[in-house]
Amino acid sequence: MTIENIDGVLYKSYELEDARHLLYKRNPDGDKFTFGRILIVAGSDEYSGAPALAAKAAYRSGAGLVVVYTGDEAVSVVRTLVPEAVVKSYVKHSCLEELKKADAVVLGPGLSRDITAKKVVDECLKYCRANNKKLIIDADGLNIVSELLTEAENSEHIVFTEKKAKRDIEEERGFFNDKNIHEKLLNYVSSRIKHLNEMIPKGTVITPHAAEFSRLLGIDSRKLSLSDKKVIKELFAKEGEFILVIKLHRTLVIGCDNENLEEAFYINSSGNDGMATGGSGDVLAGIIGALLVHHEPLLAARLGVFIHGAAGDAAAEKLGRYSLMAGDIADNISEVLKF
Repeated sequence: MTIENIDGVLYKSYELEDARHLLYKRNPDGDKFTFGRILIVAGSDEYSGAPALAAKAAYRSGAGLVVVYTGDEAVSVVRTLVPEAVVKSYVKHSCLEELKKADAVVLGPGLSRDITAKKVVDECLKYCRANNKKLIIDADGLNIVSELLTEAENSEHIVFTEKKAKRDIEEERGFFNDKNIHEKLLNYVSSRIKHLNEMIPKGTVITPHAAEFSRLLGIDSRKLSLSDKKVIKELFAKEGEFILVIKLHRTLVIGCDNENLEEAFYINSSGNDGMATGGSGDVLAGIIGALLVHHEPLLAARLGVFIHGAAGDAAAEKLGRYSLMAGDIADNISEVLKF
């Protein structure tokens, strides 16, 4: 394990032997239920590949049984690409019975943001929150959550949304140039974190890319100064009750630890630019979903992003970075876990 100082924040990172040492040891007497029942609520008619990639990644990461709820037209696609999975339509069937049986839930890859998807997300969030179900939220699941956050803050008349403050931000004045606006920014982000804590189970893993992170924040994260970014990361570590995985060129994992911030930050050391391709995040969601069964959420997230990157590195060695596809990452998880 190594330590890196980036913009004044200390980040841990794993090497291959660290990850392998931290992974749970499989029980030679176990059955498919021993190794975890994963429910993946994902995909839509337009994005039929997302649930298939997540399901395959979950199986490759040790899951015993993967159940997929997806859009009507995606059902046959997932059954063809991952015949090992149990596949049902969330349009025709409620997810409730499978939510009860699942050891971990993956919510959101390729789900779309239509009315049906929003109802499905609402049902899953309410059940998982009430029953403290292990949960990872990705992609459109996060986009829908962002919309719910905005609705919640609008109902409480959060002051940071006033026109002047937003106009100042859009003009990139810099938050430290105006103390009042900077204070509003921090109060606003703190309120978003509070509402998110109330919406999802404690320990939920959320996996936004840069644009999705901006939607979660309610502001354009690209316009934040380095100082603001540092403060906001620390806000998530101190006030968040969930695990934040920010998918950048090097993925960051921010855990919830308000007493010891040195334990809250992780930066991934594996991976390559060939992984910047459609579906890569779906694979990551499936990996973390499988790992959530046997690990605490923070460790599952850290191990998941490392394994994901290492599988991408293994795929790049065989195929080169130019030709890498998300399915190649899923296919090479076994190269990382073959020990």
